[in-house]
Amino acid sequence: MMSEPALPAWARDDAFPIHPDTSKFGVVDHSRISRSFESLDELKAHLEVGKGRLDWVWTPKSDRLVAPEEIPKLAGSLKHVNAMVEVVVQAGRTDFNRLKRRLTHYTAIAEKQRTGI
Repeated sequence: MMSEPALPAWARDDAFPIHPDTSKFGVVDHSRISRSFESLDELKAHLEVGKGRLDWVWTPKSDRLVAPEEIPKLAGSLKHVNAMVEVVVQAGRTDFNRLKRRLTHYTAIAEKQRTGI
């Protein structure tokens, strides 16, 4: 087994800070601003209207901040993030296929010019 310092940073027990003692549930957003909630439903509602930026959450069962994906009841609240990622992936595929067609076309033109055919 690897010693604690030899583990990658994300795998260490102390990789994420201890959550604030302000409430049972909460979130720390990308700007390090924390918001407290009294229920998991309130936290979930907050995440559902997010703009796809990284948030860390805490619950009564977590001693430290964790990714929302680690809380099974919050998984559905991240659908908008997954949808945004899919849009970006699809756009990348479209751009790649368009580039590939153009490259094939220009390669054929260059070959005709080179051979004089």
